[in-house]
Amino acid sequence: MKKYLSFLLALLFFSTVICYKTTIINNAASRYLCSQKYSYNPGTLLDNFDNTDNWVASSSGTKSVDKINVKSGSSNLRLTVNNPGDGAYIDKTCSLNVSDLKTISFWVYIPDKSKLLAISADLISNNFASSFSANITKWSLTNGWNHVKFAKSDFTSSGNANWNTPITTLRLWVWSDSLKSADVTFGEMRKNEKSTPQVIVVMDDGYSSVYNKMYPYFKARNIPVSVCAIKNSVNTDGYMTESQLKNLYNSGWDVINHTTNHTALTSLTDSGIANEITTCSTYLNNLGFIKSSNILAYPEGLGADDLHVQDVLKNSGIVMARGSIVGLVNTPVDNAMSLKSALEMTNTTTLADVKNTIDKAIESGSTAIIFSHNVSDSPSSDTYTVPTSLVKGLADYIVSTGIRPLTLSSFELEQAIATPSLTSTFNNTRFTTDDNIAIPYTIASANLIDSFTATYTIDGRSTSSKALSSGNNTWNAGKLSAGNHSLSITSRNSSGKVSNILNFSITVNASKPPSIISDGLVLWLDGSDGSGNKNMWYDKSGHNNNFTLMNFNYNSTSGWQGDSLKFDGIDDYCFLPNTDSLNIKGKNITIEYVIKKTSADNGVIIGKNYKKSFFTNITSQAFFFSRDAFCSSSVNVADNKKHYIVCRMQNGKTDIWVDSMIKNTTYGGKMISNNTDINIGRNPVNGYGHFKGNIYTIRVYNRALTDKEIINNYNLSK
Repeated sequence: MKKYLSFLLALLFFSTVICYKTTIINNAASRYLCSQKYSYNPGTLLDNFDNTDNWVASSSGTKSVDKINVKSGSSNLRLTVNNPGDGAYIDKTCSLNVSDLKTISFWVYIPDKSKLLAISADLISNNFASSFSANITKWSLTNGWNHVKFAKSDFTSSGNANWNTPITTLRLWVWSDSLKSADVTFGEMRKNEKSTPQVIVVMDDGYSSVYNKMYPYFKARNIPVSVCAIKNSVNTDGYMTESQLKNLYNSGWDVINHTTNHTALTSLTDSGIANEITTCSTYLNNLGFIKSSNILAYPEGLGADDLHVQDVLKNSGIVMARGSIVGLVNTPVDNAMSLKSALEMTNTTTLADVKNTIDKAIESGSTAIIFSHNVSDSPSSDTYTVPTSLVKGLADYIVSTGIRPLTLSSFELEQAIATPSLTSTFNNTRFTTDDNIAIPYTIASANLIDSFTATYTIDGRSTSSKALSSGNNTWNAGKLSAGNHSLSITSRNSSGKVSNILNFSITVNASKPPSIISDGLVLWLDGSDGSGNKNMWYDKSGHNNNFTLMNFNYNSTSGWQGDSLKFDGIDDYCFLPNTDSLNIKGKNITIEYVIKKTSADNGVIIGKNYKKSFFTNITSQAFFFSRDAFCSSSVNVADNKKHYIVCRMQNGKTDIWVDSMIKNTTYGGKMISNNTDINIGRNPVNGYGHFKGNIYTIRVYNRALTDKEIINNYNLSK
């Protein structure tokens, strides 16, 4: 293993300090897109790591199956280094022609890169006597999934290795930090995976020199640039004005969100981060920079490798970010919230450095993000000010090589087109066994360059699939048994490669029998509870609004009859002194009652003061009175049949329901505080209006029930 340790002594990498974020904008016409067509070639699949038996681990490592972090297939291979400061590898026997090799790429999931030192790939031949080796350090990796790609020139040879000799063993190394033991998961390895080479030029902070020294030269060569604007620096000395930014934007350049004050996000609270982002986004949107206002450049490059900061940015409307990690961006993109930067141009950068970066992007079929800050014809010792001749040399080399130049917003749109972006607003995690579970989701891509299919899975079992199309979609998962369930929506392209997975965890409880709505209930009198009691009609709402029975004879025409209280229409009534819970004020109330009435004589059901509060009565129709308004049912309810009647006032709009149907609506009512007593069966103010008939149930709510709640109570009361 000593021959593999030599490179560990030379892992001094400079850190770039910039990042960005982007939003998906549906209007593709608003984006600057280059005339050269973007393409992606997946190359040849060497292994998708779903069968760990294909690989043999060294004695210094332990291989295992990872079913949680899966790039493709049903599982991937996890490799754990047994001891801190050591290295471990996995080998696969093969017969691989590399005479035409351009790239070797693979995906690797890193749960904690602080435990990691580097990852390397060996292409071994001649009975382990010869090999090609390439490595990538943790400084070019991030937590989560990483898309690693080695170009042919990245490999160094040993033992007289020859590209015309077939490779017989593929080997992947994981090197641990000296104090920690690393573990990673490998998923999907390919040969000659490439996309159209591209370059994105980014200028941070919005200095006026970019407009004066750089803009005319790049515009003449049709090379768009992404300018990162700090809200509170615009229109100040040394920075561009709003008018200049608009000129850039109208020429196809991006104006990117670089926050409000250029404060390091890692020094702020979550609300502080959100305010820095959204204030600048709103400002840029108001200037018309809609296509790029939600693309971010991290101030000082801090926070780009912090998953929590990334989540805060996503919640603030950011969907793509250029990170502080060094390297080329490979397609498909591994982490849109922390894209790599290939080169930061400083006062020590040479044109050869620029050319080497672009050449590497062309060789590997990747995207190079090259950024800088200030431009000067006579640069001083300032690290972040580069010569005008250097940026002109960059433009000239872009033109001479034919590499595809584009902006960050164009790149974001391009990636959205390349693969569907699935999102869902579904956040209901608790259901009953009676619920039909429907999960909405949205596909953001307007023009997929491949055909994609969504597979629906419940508890690991595939239930159905459908072809994906842009826009809003719904998965009707149906009714599920009681318990905890895992649901997922997985999108795959025409070759079966997974592009997106949406996971949902829900709890399904056994359905409970329906019950009378209790929220806001201040009175509930039920006739089936009163039989045998000749003094009181007791309240079931919990508010102790118990009515005294007055003048009932308890014979065939007066008193309890089965599940109802019968009123003789002469002197029977129920009495309750004024109570706080029934002194309802405002514009919201619901009164429900079930009655049977044989004549059209006027009779009060329940009321206080019809000029100040609620008051219900029946002739041949049902009426509801309140201050300044009344409403009638407009249908006959005095027909010797049971009727469920609801009087509802909702924000001053009053409607009357008869047997689950709205019969009439009026407007303008309200209730004011008053100390009038409450009567059932007569008018409490003048003692008239004795009701003749049966009352089965009365319920009063201090709020307006919803239509669904009214139907619920009707079904339990009829």
